[in-house]
Amino acid sequence: MELLAPAGNIENFVAAIEAGADAVYVGAPGMNARALTKDVSFEEISAMIDYCRKRDVKFYLAANSLVLEHELSHVIKSLALYESLQPDALIVQDTGIVRLVRSFFPSLTLHGSTLMAAHNVMSVEMQAKMGCERAVLARELTLDEIRYISDNSSIELEVFV
Repeated sequence: MELLAPAGNIENFVAAIEAGADAVYVGAPGMNARALTKDVSFEEISAMIDYCRKRDVKFYLAANSLVLEHELSHVIKSLALYESLQPDALIVQDTGIVRLVRSFFPSLTLHGSTLMAAHNVMSVEMQAKMGCERAVLARELTLDEIRYISDNSSIELEVFV
């Protein structure tokens, strides 16, 4: 089991780790679903990853926005940078990002975002087939539904509490 905490800024990042989080995530600049928040910089992400590595804490980047055609060149440049930084995983929603990562940035680990709406075993297994190592289950599921999916899935699962 892993306690994963959101860390949208440096203060929250440090607080989450000091409070005992096993892992933290921040939004990938220009590629996260919380478009109205202030993005952390690439330099801050690099420093956060270094900080986490020294403390045996995992670091995930939420690259979970939908990507429009005109944004692809920015996304590809960002993915190349993320590959060089080597976060523990990218949390993704857009299947186009999944395809780009699998085709050109295969060293990046993928987790399917809750925004991919995994409500059943078939959805989770589709994420596995696409190359995700973890699926973040839909927030609406009951404990019994989560248990059933867990008992019948081939990849790691994450749930919100």
